[in-house]
Amino acid sequence: MSPGGFSPVIPERIAAILACPKCKLKPIIDGAVFCAHCGTSYPIEGNVPILHVENARREIEEEILKVKSTKNLTSFSEAISKEKEGRFLLSPQYGSADSTTELPSFIYRIGKRLYPPAPVLNQVIGGKRQPLVNKFRNGLILNVGCGSDFIQEGIINFDLDLLPGVDVVGNGENLPFLDEQFDLIISQAVLEHVKRPRRIVNEIYRVLKHGGYIYVESPFLQEYHGFPLDFRRYTITGLENLLSQFKKIESGVCGGPSATFGRIFREYLASFSDNLYVHQILKILAGWLIFPLRYLDLYLNEKKYAHIIAMGIYYIGQKADQRKSTDAACIES
Repeated sequence: MSPGGFSPVIPERIAAILACPKCKLKPIIDGAVFCAHCGTSYPIEGNVPILHVENARREIEEEILKVKSTKNLTSFSEAISKEKEGRFLLSPQYGSADSTTELPSFIYRIGKRLYPPAPVLNQVIGGKRQPLVNKFRNGLILNVGCGSDFIQEGIINFDLDLLPGVDVVGNGENLPFLDEQFDLIISQAVLEHVKRPRRIVNEIYRVLKHGGYIYVESPFLQEYHGFPLDFRRYTITGLENLLSQFKKIESGVCGGPSATFGRIFREYLASFSDNLYVHQILKILAGWLIFPLRYLDLYLNEKKYAHIIAMGIYYIGQKADQRKSTDAACIES
């Protein structure tokens, strides 16, 4: 029961597909999300179910607290560009683990006005992702690790924390959904931030329908950006290997060589100062200086060897029907 005296109501289309993140069984929803099998109760904030496995949540918080603010210096710029706001349930994530959150609010307001355009032009979003979204607009689409990227109405937004617009809160390693529910699952700039990406990929596979599609983007040559954690990068073959249980439809470059140069140059210039304010000013100045180079990627992204120094890569795959896959293999042999 909420403080206002009414029980929070999860939208029906979401309630119908929820599962206990521990047991993967359908829970009872009545003021809270309760699993009769394991006896675990999960809260509902507003209309958003908070489906964290407690020990996994503590592990994340402990990992974040290990990261010093000097390692997360880029998060101020990310906060400006992504306008992170809202109620953060993992409070250490945006508290003592990152002193940049203590900057005066007027700095953020000025920063938002001065922040340069991104150094990347991602044409793949419109050319590859959006047609998939359109194809399954009448089905169920999940955006895993959505952050502030809300693609369009109707998509179920899932994130680690309670950001504005998030529909379900939880950990990608324990997706709180029943098996084989989604027609399309999107994951953009998420896998580099997770400690055990294989677990998340297995969970995505579990909740994706047979014949369903995945659209995944991941950085290759990017600066460290711990917001809050940053563990790895993927080559195009590395990402294909991670997602090998899916049938590959296509993969390629979504952030080209010019974007790589732009992002690294920003950090290179900013690295001349250890002072937080000067560091960010240098980064903003560098961003304005080099952002026009991103238009060169309209040409370079199509070149044969663009993936060698690509900023980011994408992968489109399908959860193929096992029987059909076996039959196809027999025919090919």
